[in-house]
Amino acid sequence: QNNPMSAPFSILNDYCSGQILSPSSNCTLTVRFSPTATGLFNDSFDIPSSDFDKGPVTVSVTGTGEAMPVPDITVTDSVAPAGDLQIPFGDLTEGLSIDKVVMITNNGNADLVIGYIAQNNPLPAPFSILNDYCSGQILSPSSNCTLTVRFSPTATGLFNDSFDIPSNDFDESPVTVSVTGTGEAMPVPDITVTDSVAPAGDLQIPFGNVTEGSSSNQTVTVTNDGNADLVIGYIAQNNPMSAPFSILNDYCSGQILSPSSNCTLTVRFSPTATGLFN
Repeated sequence: QNNPMSAPFSILNDYCSGQILSPSSNCTLTVRFSPTATGLFNDSFDIPSSDFDKGPVTVSVTGTGEAMPVPDITVTDSVAPAGDLQIPFGDLTEGLSIDKVVMITNNGNADLVIGYIAQNNPLPAPFSILNDYCSGQILSPSSNCTLTVRFSPTATGLFNDSFDIPSNDFDESPVTVSVTGTGEAMPVPDITVTDSVAPAGDLQIPFGNVTEGSSSNQTVTVTNDGNADLVIGYIAQNNPMSAPFSILNDYCSGQILSPSSNCTLTVRFSPTATGLFN
């Protein structure tokens, strides 16, 4: 009464105040410590009585409030910087797939309860989630789990989306992870055939007038203007040329031309008679 205690200390179940204790009898009271903040707390309270040489008796109380155990979610991925919650897949040829791993870690001091990932913010094609070892799991402090995010473009262009990771981390729920990727056209070869008679690209070789018994040569160039290897078959195999035309110096048949490379062959006209030949 004369030295009251203040929060976070309190007295309850007081069976002593105002009582008269006969010799050898006793009574009890309860002192409670209920911290609502962190730090050191101390106080005291008095027990007055009719004991003239000991009254009042002062009882000291101390206690330290510690932070409430809480989970703390940390999400990282396999694309640096790991903790930016961004997964840039970069450029990928349509029809192919690339995977990136996402790790969820509990850096708190209480269990982390993970909800079902991408349930409220689903991830549509060309993105998908597989090998999900996190949804519905409970992570103890310092433990982790992983899931895989896949990018599988079936068309060209820029794609971006996001998905959510819900949990019981009250100040970070849900965590949103963004994903981006660009689908690129599949590499293809592109054949271009030119010759030494203008116009070069008309696929026509007019030899003009050549005296019988003489020869005239023209060069044909095959170029790969694509972005994949060009595989050349055997020239004039299915549609052979007959005299007075012939092919010589064939550096193209059966060859593989890398992008931007070329090869040549020679077409010869050697008439042995008069008249028009084609």
